[in-house]
Amino acid sequence: MVEVTAREEAGTLRVTVRDNGLGLPPELAVGRYRSQGPAGKHLGLYNVDTILTKYYGDGCGLFLENEAAGAAVTAALPVRREEGTTC
Repeated sequence: MVEVTAREEAGTLRVTVRDNGLGLPPELAVGRYRSQGPAGKHLGLYNVDTILTKYYGDGCGLFLENEAAGAAVTAALPVRREEGTTC
């Protein structure tokens, strides 16, 4: 099962992807994602976190956690609204 949710929390948009798989390796399930560089494993996580942090600041990026069954990865970014815009 994969579940995607989005919520606004104090001016921050949090988009979370959860699954009911085996969970994350212990070295990843630490809260705020911090990589030691693109040469290591998890290049996709590194790229997304780097882009979010670069464009939106240190409070934004990826947050990882293991749950009772599976894992959750949350992308946090600021909420920005512009009048007159639609999808």
